[in-house]
Amino acid sequence: GLVIFIICTILVIAYKTKMQFSKFLLIVGVVSIIVWLLSSLDFFQEEIFNAYMDRNDDLDKSMGENGGRLYRWRHALGMMITHPIGWSTPEYEYVHNFWLDVDMYAGLIPFVFLIISTSFAIKNQLALLKLKDNSFVAISFGIHICMFMTSFVEPILQGYATYVYFMFLIWGMQSQYLMTYKRLDTNE
Repeated sequence: GLVIFIICTILVIAYKTKMQFSKFLLIVGVVSIIVWLLSSLDFFQEEIFNAYMDRNDDLDKSMGENGGRLYRWRHALGMMITHPIGWSTPEYEYVHNFWLDVDMYAGLIPFVFLIISTSFAIKNQLALLKLKDNSFVAISFGIHICMFMTSFVEPILQGYATYVYFMFLIWGMQSQYLMTYKRLDTNE
């Protein structure tokens, strides 16, 4: 979660500064100083960091490195070919990857449709990034990056149905915003 937050923050700052190195460096420096001050004032609960550390220790002990994620991903890719309508395994309940979990529970056809939808969402996001200094794009970009990266490492489908619905909502909002922007741009 912390790594995703840092990556997302850096990418959103890069978008908002239009990749001007001096502005980017200044904003990253200011954000770093604020985070450092907050941490030195014990603003962040120590229990939160301890929970992350304990979780990482538990994940490293279970199924090898990465909490067994790489093993599960490789296994799921193999099962995708041999079990095109889905499968279950006593080894684990989820793959720690939203797309592969869909394949595991629903089969190859929903997986393909989800891959197509994801591709359109990424295409729309890249088109939106061409709009400069747009607050909606910056916010939706940050949310998109966080949700996309989290979907690769957490069991989103099984534990957070609302998360999946929200991700689809963001994709739809981005698509509609892009269509509206193109329509307004061509009418002027």
